[in-house]
Amino acid sequence: MFRLIKPIYIFITIALLVIMAACSTAKDVEQVSAGGEPVVAKGVERVSAGGEPVAAKGVEQVSAGGEPVAAKGAESVPVIESSEDYYNYIAGLPKFEAYYQIVFEFGNLPDGIESAPIDDILNMYDELNTVFDCVNIRYGRPIEYIGFYDGDTKFVDRDDWYRAGGSDMGFPDPLNRVWSDVDGNEHMTTPIRTVILCENSFGRFDNYIAAGRNLQISDFKHTAADEPIPVVLGSAYQGVYDIGDALTFTYLSVDMDFEVVGFYEPGLSFYMGPGAQQYVEMDYSIIMPNYIPAYEPTSAAVAAQQGFHVAELTSVDISISELISEINDETHERYFALVEEIAERNNLSGMYMSPLWPVGYVFPN
Repeated sequence: MFRLIKPIYIFITIALLVIMAACSTAKDVEQVSAGGEPVVAKGVERVSAGGEPVAAKGVEQVSAGGEPVAAKGAESVPVIESSEDYYNYIAGLPKFEAYYQIVFEFGNLPDGIESAPIDDILNMYDELNTVFDCVNIRYGRPIEYIGFYDGDTKFVDRDDWYRAGGSDMGFPDPLNRVWSDVDGNEHMTTPIRTVILCENSFGRFDNYIAAGRNLQISDFKHTAADEPIPVVLGSAYQGVYDIGDALTFTYLSVDMDFEVVGFYEPGLSFYMGPGAQQYVEMDYSIIMPNYIPAYEPTSAAVAAQQGFHVAELTSVDISISELISEINDETHERYFALVEEIAERNNLSGMYMSPLWPVGYVFPN
């Protein structure tokens, strides 16, 4: 059975944050997003999916490059105390697209990530995308630069957040981290801002290509371990890399090759997550496809990488066809009865959980 998450816990990124803002004794508190990642709130400060502080919508925001960013999604967030409050809130957001989120429960795998039934999961992925209109976008799961990084820190994932106060809360410096793998080999890497787009979302950005091309359907099938993964770069990378450049980064602890195929126009961004409150800036990001691996793993590390990556493919957001004004708790039950049937057909019953309240997106025009 699916495990439904009570809104008061999952959407603490909205409710608790606003409640704390109303309290004169608000203190720093660690929160957990709908996807399970830690999100830190400080006063009325929002934190993006990538971990960067972002001012509440309705006031001026600042990008990774330090420029003001105009709010495009929600206005200031009201106190959310009930499902009705939340539904009324998202109904008033311009251009808000509502989705139910599915989350793969890795803790339910019997023998760790290596035991992920990849064939069953890929069948689940295909069926989900046949039955529903799905989106799967990842921001805050970065690829990593290999070796000593001495480039512009605006490209470094969470660096601005760390220097704005994350260091005071005990979070490590993201620059040039040294770590050891399972075999005891030492590595130095730096996380790079990354946006991972799915097959159903890259087309949203077709009209924002400054040079080269956007991602295309063929980029989402990775047929060999040594095949470069096509990437589109944010505008700030122009002058740093050129179209056709070959790059090597670490992705999920495995070194992989990438190839630059295009650049986006300056200022491209969108919003996602609960209440579309996560600001995703693309100027300083590398944008890669949420690819499907179509080759046998070449090592234990690649097997673990594939197990995690493929399972995450099914952590999709399902588009809600009803008008936002028609969404209620029963809507969720109806959608996930269908999802459970799909999971059972693919031997994955009990492997998914779902927040009760919809998440959403506000994409560029």
